[in-house]
Amino acid sequence: MPALNKQKGNIGEAKCLAKMVELGVPVALPFGDNERYDMIIDYHGLKKVQIKYSSYQESTGSIIFKTSSCANHTTNKHYSTYTNDVDGFLLYNGITDEVYYVPIEMIGNKKTLTVRLTPSANGQTKNCTMAQDILAEKFFSE
Repeated sequence: MPALNKQKGNIGEAKCLAKMVELGVPVALPFGDNERYDMIIDYHGLKKVQIKYSSYQESTGSIIFKTSSCANHTTNKHYSTYTNDVDGFLLYNGITDEVYYVPIEMIGNKKTLTVRLTPSANGQTKNCTMAQDILAEKFFSE
């Protein structure tokens, strides 16, 4: 049976928590689920982090992460970014079982982030976020 959205979120949080522990990064979790961040990591200072689970788009060789939240009202959806609320994102790719870290400066006000698993068919590299460049292991080993 496929995982529901809440289950995917829980899986993403658990996998990201495990990765931080594996990398030796101290972690604190907020009590409850009413905060705009999911985790605090202690790496060169405290950082508030939002965790997102991926969806995969096989035809493009990319995965998409939602980098905004949505208040779904019946007539009007309101999207809000995490600018000024978090310092970065931990992204869990459920297909490859990888964890990525992206600083908020790299996201800006975008509602989604597309991460390429394979090079684009036309060879474009400008404005492409490659998965191997944002692996948590790379960021947290600096």
